[in-house]
Amino acid sequence: MDVKSESQDSSNSGQRNLTFAYTYNNCSDQALYTTTSISEDNDEVSIPSPELGNLAFTIVLPSPSVSFPLITGVSSDIKTNVYKSEFAPALGKMLMQNRVLAGDKQFTLNGKKLDCFVIKGSNTNYLKELGKYQCEFLFNNSYGFVSFVYKKPNGETVNIALKKTNF
Repeated sequence: MDVKSESQDSSNSGQRNLTFAYTYNNCSDQALYTTTSISEDNDEVSIPSPELGNLAFTIVLPSPSVSFPLITGVSSDIKTNVYKSEFAPALGKMLMQNRVLAGDKQFTLNGKKLDCFVIKGSNTNYLKELGKYQCEFLFNNSYGFVSFVYKKPNGETVNIALKKTNF
């Protein structure tokens, strides 16, 4: 995943636009591009999940987000009303999700080891209908979110990891 930081949008206080370029499990040499906003302030950093195309299922899971101060074991329960999504099984549902700061782990970017916080999440309702989805995000204080791992109920794992940045 390549990430480019764009100028701050003055109409959205505390938000910057980011462009992600990623491949879906290396199925194609063509990168998919999506532009999203990162919201950051003294209390929290969050970005929307990449919910397009083959990644539409990520609507079932909590978005990458951390709240400060970062304390291992702190969890939050989230409710998400799905009004619009390419993931049809989630349409019209109020999804319940859980996110927890689960510990720490190192991530390697261009040979440099980065200390990261591990955020784990899952859906907690519609388990019979949708199955159990899980995610793990790595957050670094300098680079932000550097890794996204999504696990589907069928055992498929989707890995998205930072490869380079322009900042």
